[in-house]
This record gives sequence, structure tokens and C-alpha cells, in this order.
Amino acid sequence: MLGKLKDRRVWLGVILSVTSLGLMVQYPTPIDVNNRVDYSNWFQVIAALAVIGWGAYIFRSNDEELFPQIWDYVVGVILASFYVSSLLLSAGQDGSNTNGLVLAGVAYVKGPISFLLTLLSFLSWAILLAFIMRTITVYFGWKVDHNNPPKFWKIALSLLVLWLIVIVVFFPGQISFDAMRQFCEYEGQKIPDLGITYPHTNHHPYFVTLLFGHLFEIGKSIHSVNTGVFTVVIFQIVVTVLIYSCVVSYVWEKMGRIPGLITLIIFGSPIFSTYAVTIDKSSIYYSLCGLFYLAFINVFEAINNKELGTKQCLNFFLVSFIFSEFRNDSKYIVLISVLLLLGFALYHHLGRLKLVITIVAVLVSILGWNTYLNKEKVIPSATGEALTIPTRQLSYIYLTDRSSLSRQQVQVINRVTPVTALLENYNVNEADNLKNLYPSNTFLGGVQWDTVVKKIKESKITIDTTPKEKQLIKAYLKVWLEQGLKHPLKYLAVYIAANSHYFNPTFGVTSTSYNGLFVNNIRFGEIVQPTWYGQYHSYAGRHEYKLADAFISLYLGFPLISIFANVAVPLYVTIFLLGVILARKKWQWLIVMVPLVLMVALYTLTPVNGYSRYTIGASVVVPIVVSFLWDKVYQLRRKING
Repeated sequence: MLGKLKDRRVWLGVILSVTSLGLMVQYPTPIDVNNRVDYSNWFQVIAALAVIGWGAYIFRSNDEELFPQIWDYVVGVILASFYVSSLLLSAGQDGSNTNGLVLAGVAYVKGPISFLLTLLSFLSWAILLAFIMRTITVYFGWKVDHNNPPKFWKIALSLLVLWLIVIVVFFPGQISFDAMRQFCEYEGQKIPDLGITYPHTNHHPYFVTLLFGHLFEIGKSIHSVNTGVFTVVIFQIVVTVLIYSCVVSYVWEKMGRIPGLITLIIFGSPIFSTYAVTIDKSSIYYSLCGLFYLAFINVFEAINNKELGTKQCLNFFLVSFIFSEFRNDSKYIVLISVLLLLGFALYHHLGRLKLVITIVAVLVSILGWNTYLNKEKVIPSATGEALTIPTRQLSYIYLTDRSSLSRQQVQVINRVTPVTALLENYNVNEADNLKNLYPSNTFLGGVQWDTVVKKIKESKITIDTTPKEKQLIKAYLKVWLEQGLKHPLKYLAVYIAANSHYFNPTFGVTSTSYNGLFVNNIRFGEIVQPTWYGQYHSYAGRHEYKLADAFISLYLGFPLISIFANVAVPLYVTIFLLGVILARKKWQWLIVMVPLVLMVALYTLTPVNGYSRYTIGASVVVPIVVSFLWDKVYQLRRKING
């Protein structure tokens, strides 16, 4: 008996048995501390079966390599922290607490029994995820089905065929709410409520506003408004098909035929075709995420192989500039990535001058464009757009622990976000209403438009952020920092609750999450209608739209597509890949991960929890990074095995 107890596999069996029970612990809404175990949740049941399956396999194979190592447990603990904390802090958001002001799920760590159940749940998920990490480490890069990818034109044509139904049904194309505003800005549409014309703003990148506006004018001059719309859509289709074809070709080359076909099916799905036929900055931006990453890896590989040439640097410069102008926060990704490549080049004593010139060119192009915007009096995006997480955190402190704020601090908060309006507008999952309390607002025609108009008329808010307002916001951020030092756990709790869907795959893909697909053929209010809007019309009727909607829903229900579309997948894949790198101790590969880490980090600072429009760009990058690392590990295995 003692000999058996010393057998590692017996201990493993005991641990996995307890783990399978811990996976059944739940965090119900409404709060019910007496109903913590659920054997009917399909996800939890599958997780428990996975644990049992792993245990059975290890018992039979006696493969010591499959036992988790220290790094596997580190990854397991990190992911379990995201998984459990997001479930716990999002629990209890019902009834009078739908805005999530009360973090009611904290009840699941109060009291000895609740705490022990939550601890068991956490340890169980940590063990399961550690085993997953170990399995990935053992088999990652195990085999490559070396097969030259099909000719580029065949991949592009295949994508077009897969997109054809959506292109035909939505002909001549759709226009998103954001793009309608951009068209209004481009033509200087009058705002009846304010008696002014639409000011030019960089709320949505002005670079894209000009691009869409010029393309539309060219198409319209040929025939009609519909021709103008279709011209923009054709441009989007061509650009995105070419870039996604590059990504498919790269995956096919690095991993083989099956991963290449899977990537082709994903990019051929309605997730991408519906964006391609919808005029919106995001439609091209998602593909540019992939193109930027391919250019970034190209330079990284050139430095690593001591083959850095002018062509790679020029290509990276052009892609970086265009990428940075399709979304305001992408500039941070570009600048940090360029500096990383320079550091890598300095380490290899290679191509320093070329990369310095590239950095200078990127900086000059971005600063030059900003100079042009200032010259044209384009209003920068309102500061509140980037501060939705700090605003929710500080508002939470005011609403739940006002005594920790001094009278002077309350006055500072009140000057930026009127304190009497905080309770009415607070929502931990959606910060647009709080954002509209700021003294400046460039999102004309957005939510609470009537209130915004009234405040603009009363001079309570402005469209352009004034120097005085900048000082008020600076003081506000100082209070935010002071309270953060005093209440770090509360800030962390609000951050996790505000991103619970991004941190947990079990929330799945909802119709609300994917309303960015624009399949409902929205008719917009007058505030966002350019003068030509009455001449724009689609040809499909309600019946055709219903059929298209059913087709898209069916396609999204495919396990492969629904997994890819899950807004938590980029985070989990990123952490698993970091685990692979750490296990292999190939530290320079971490450089390739940095842009993806930045993309994931940036969408956790956005105003809406679980909104797919913020994550698709990172999702596009995932197959590229997986393919790059898979090939590297495969080459390493071949080298070790001779």
C-alpha cells in the first residue's frame, strides 16, 4: 500500500479526482451561496471529462513528459486568476444591480465554506490549465506538413467565392454609424440642433475620413450615390482580400495544408465578409493588424539572420504609417515595436543606421500628419475617450466609499464628471454614458445626443477640449492616482469586472457582442445623415436580409468559427504562447509577442465589455504568431533530434 502511495501516478489520480469536482463549482446570479455546485453546465462537464481523460492517458502511457513543470503551473495560475475572478466579480449583476455598482460576487469568498469552494474552484482550474499548457508545450511544433501554399491568386479567389453571398445580398454595401458621421464631417453637413456644420475631428481617424470621402466622390461622379458607396466597398474588399490572402499563405507555408485551410475558412467567414461590405474604419484596420505583424516579423527575421535590407525597412515604414492612421491607439503599438526592433538590431550589431532612419521616418510621418491636422484645424479626439477605465474606477470610489475622498477631491471630480449624475450613468460594463459627462465631447450624434446638445448650447461642454478643460482633467487624473494608491484592490476589481468577457471564454459570443456585423440594416437618424443619404438604397428586401442573417448565425455557430470569434481567445492564446516561449527559454522570441500583448492590453481599456469589434484585430494576428512560433519550435526540434 505504501509503495502505491509513493507512486506518482496514484497521487496524480487523487489530485485529478478532486480537480474534477472543483470544476463543478459555480458563481450563480442571483447570488446564492447555498447553490455553488452545478453538474449540468456543459462547459464545466467537458472540462471535468478533459481532466479524467488526461489522467487516464498519463496512467496508460506512463509518460513522465506530460507531468506539468513549474512554468506550466505559473501559466495555469495566471489563467485561473483571470477565469475565476471574472466569474466572481461579474456575478450578481441583476435586478437593481444591473449596472454592476455592487460587486455582489464578493459574497463567494466570504465565510469559510464559500471561501473554500472558491479556492477549490481556483486550484482546480489552475491544475487543468497547467495540464493544457503542458500538453501544448510537449506537442507544439511537433510536426509540419511541408506543403507549398497554393498560388496567391487561388487563395484570393477562394476568399472572394466564400464572401460572394454576403457581397451580393448587401450590394451596394452598408455604412456603419461611425462612417456616416465621417461622411457628414467630410462634406460639412449642418447640425440642425446646433446651427453649425459638422466640425472636422480626429475622433474617428481623419485620414480614414478623407480616404472614404474621396473614394465616394470618385464613385459618385461616375454614376450615382450607390456607385459611390460601392466604390468604397470595392476598395475595402480588394485591400482586405489581398492582406488576408497573405496571412493564409504565411500560415500554410509555416504550418502546412490543414492549418492553412482552417485559416482560409476563418477569413472566409461572415466575421470578415460582413465587415468588408460595410464602410467602416475597422473593416480595413483588422486586415492592417495582420499586415503590420507580417512586416514586423519580416524585419525581426532579417535582423536575426543578419540580412536586414532597405526593402524590409521601407516596407515596414509604409505599413506602420498606414496602420497607425487607421486607429488612434495603434500609434503606441507602432512606436514601441520600432524601438524593440532597434534594440534587437543593436544587440546583433546589425542595421542600426537603417532602423534609426526607419524610426525617424515613422516619427516624422506621424508628426507631419499631426501638423497637417493642426493646420486644417481638425479637432483631436476628446480626452475622455481614452479614460473610460479610470473614470469607472474613480466613480466607483465616489459612489461606494465617498468618505475616502476629501472635499477638495470631490470638487475636482465634480468639475469633470458632475457627481450628481454619476449614479444614473454608472455601468461597469459600458462607459459611454460616463464618458459623455466629460466637459468636452467629439462624438456628435452618439448616445444621449439630446443631453449633449443641451449642454453644448448652455456652454457646459465643448466640442474642442480647451486649455482649462485639460487642466481640469489633469487634476482629475491626479485624484484618480491618489485613490488608486489608497484602494488598489478596488481598482483591480473594477478593472476585472469591466473586462470580464475579455477574461473568460465561457461568456461566449452573443448577438450583442457581434452587433458590429451590421446585419440589421440600420436606418440612421437625421443627425448622422449626409445630404446624399436619401439617394442611397439597398436592393435586397427584408426576406433576403432574414436569410442572410440565418446563414451568418449558422456559420458563426460552427465550433471552429465560434472559438475564433470568442472575445477571450486572444488573451488565452497570448498567455499560452508566452508559456511556450518561457518553457523553451528562447527569450528573443518574446520580442515577437510584444505587439500582440499590446493589442490585447489596449482592448481592455475600451468602454464596452466583450465587444467583438475591439478584439478582431488581435484575433487576425493570432494565426500569424502561432505559425511563427510553431515553425521555430519545429526547427528547434529537428536541430535537437538531428
